[in-house]
Amino acid sequence: MHWDNHMLWGVRALAAIALCSAASLFPETTQKEKILLSLALHDTRETHILLEEIQRSDKDFIQNPEIISLLFDYLAEINDIEGMRILYEKTQEKGQCSLPQATLEHIAWVNIESASRSYHPRMRAEALIAAAESQDVRGMHILKTMVTDPHQGIQQIALQLAASYPDEPIQKEAEQIAQCDIPEAKLAAARLLAAQKALSAEKILTSLLVDDTLSEEDQVEVASLLSSLKDEVDLAWLQRAVVDPRPAVRALAASSVLAAPTKEGLACLLPLLSDPSGNVKKCSFQTLGLWQPLIPEASEQLIASWRSHLQAPSFDIAAVAAWAMLISSHEDAQHDASVWFEQALITLPREKALIATSHLIKSGQRGITLAAALITKVQEPLTKINLAQYLLYHRTQIPEASDILRTALSSTSTLLGEHADGIFTWLGASRLPHHPAFPRLPESQDLFLRLQLLSLRCYAEQPIPRQEVEAMLGDRGWGITAAAATFLFQEFGHSLDEILSPLLSHETEVVRIQAALLLTIISQSQLAASTLAEQYEKASREGKEAIILGFGCLPASRTKAFLIPLLFDTSPVLRTRAAGALLSSIYR
Repeated sequence: MHWDNHMLWGVRALAAIALCSAASLFPETTQKEKILLSLALHDTRETHILLEEIQRSDKDFIQNPEIISLLFDYLAEINDIEGMRILYEKTQEKGQCSLPQATLEHIAWVNIESASRSYHPRMRAEALIAAAESQDVRGMHILKTMVTDPHQGIQQIALQLAASYPDEPIQKEAEQIAQCDIPEAKLAAARLLAAQKALSAEKILTSLLVDDTLSEEDQVEVASLLSSLKDEVDLAWLQRAVVDPRPAVRALAASSVLAAPTKEGLACLLPLLSDPSGNVKKCSFQTLGLWQPLIPEASEQLIASWRSHLQAPSFDIAAVAAWAMLISSHEDAQHDASVWFEQALITLPREKALIATSHLIKSGQRGITLAAALITKVQEPLTKINLAQYLLYHRTQIPEASDILRTALSSTSTLLGEHADGIFTWLGASRLPHHPAFPRLPESQDLFLRLQLLSLRCYAEQPIPRQEVEAMLGDRGWGITAAAATFLFQEFGHSLDEILSPLLSHETEVVRIQAALLLTIISQSQLAASTLAEQYEKASREGKEAIILGFGCLPASRTKAFLIPLLFDTSPVLRTRAAGALLSSIYR
């Protein structure tokens, strides 16, 4: 049944009449109950009248916790954030302001919803993050409305966050966005539909494969998303796809076999070894190289094709060809590949050397042996970092690799970032731009990666000098994300705790705060949380935002005393962030 605004107002009017009738039939109905019913009906006029009556009859209402709570609920209902701030200050003058949890949630949501309507993209981004942090249906509604935000960056954040919440209306919005004229928005919508395996996903993604506004690289990503929708490859479809005139479809054919290889499927990919498209060729090289033992009868053909591409104009294709040869069972091919990798890592510019390194560290035992031989010959710090990380993961040359990693990290001031190309990943110079939702994002990612490398040395049972951690936490930016810290705790929790705990009493403020932030997030340390609370007033704006983030990872019983006053802060950013943190701790 469709309810228009007139019908809804009629229902409210009838409910209000019923409320008055109930009050006359049941004289024991208290003023508080009347106000609560008025608020439930969103009848702010009636609520105002009832509150005025209470204030006239009770001169000490400002000291009555129940009335104060009703006043906050009323001000929240009319979205009067400034009024709530003034009321909070007045109640604080009279003593501690103790509000029930339902009222606190009401105030938090008003702050978040107000930020979501702000003209400033930064505020809307804060609202999005707080809404997602809540894990609540009201947060889901905010995500849904902001999927169509006019700011492209906000829209993409909303789509990315909404991917974790399967919801048909959001999928419908994503379907519409996938048909817009902005490539980045189309890709964000495609990722959401694929992640949620929406009914329309296959149709939408298939249409994007021939979308002229998307680059060939974008279409390869779409092809990969499309392949993730299926658990196994249809051989009949594969046979048609490898001869399809569209490069993106042929790339999809090559990448779709990667996760579910069969002898027949791999055999279908052999013609793609000489495909005119570089992306298609690279995808087929990766798949056939990884699963070459399944088609031994084609080994000579494979080796001949890869060898012919060792000096290809496209360095990406040359690197994947050398990798495939190195992991093959042919001794001559392994030798040629080893020579290629040695020359690439030692003599080529950094970016090419890093691409070569990313392929070398996916080469199993042969790659370990070659990395151990080359790490002392390589001069470029980022290449050394990747090789040292690889050796430490595989427990090879632990003391030497640990020392090289320490030296390489200290000798580069380049902000680190993670990069990936298919199955190959590596650490290189950060390419992350600054983003309104994540201040100092490149610096934060750099700090996270350096901490990960530091913890890897700990994991390999190498001592970490205290001054290294002090320098790192003192010089790098704010904004460690909860996800990054959770990962660190899962992988290296105990060793990190031992490293960071002594720094809670460090003489440098920034080191104390960042150590406390990490410990609060990864181990919910009471001492670390107390340190954060003590440092809050002296911290910079970025520091305050990060400290609030840390408190959002604690149970509500330990966060309310700190976060409640921040709901009434003069800064809308801090109010919104505190609201998200409080809801996260309450709903935890």
